[in-house]
Amino acid sequence: MAAKGVKNRDKASDDASKSHLRTEDLYAIVTWLEHPPNFVKCFGTTGKPSVGKQSTKTSGFKEMANTLFTSSKGKFNLKPHQMRNRFTTYKVRYLRTKRV
Repeated sequence: MAAKGVKNRDKASDDASKSHLRTEDLYAIVTWLEHPPNFVKCFGTTGKPSVGKQSTKTSGFKEMANTLFTSSKGKFNLKPHQMRNRFTTYKVRYLRTKRV
């Protein structure tokens, strides 16, 4: 049997996945990605891997989701895979619009 708090968190996450991001939220994501170490966390590097503990792309998108959560004042509580899917959707829309 699931705990009551888990159900509420999942429901909030489902509600957030149905909402659209505002311009301010997209700006917060882009600003976060402009910092090179954050970009590498989500998309990897083109060079040799660094020495030490390697981070996963999932952990990078988790940090991106946390950034969105704080910038939206708790409105968007997305899971890493939801954040990745949403980012991919907005990226495709941006590239399609840029070509026109």
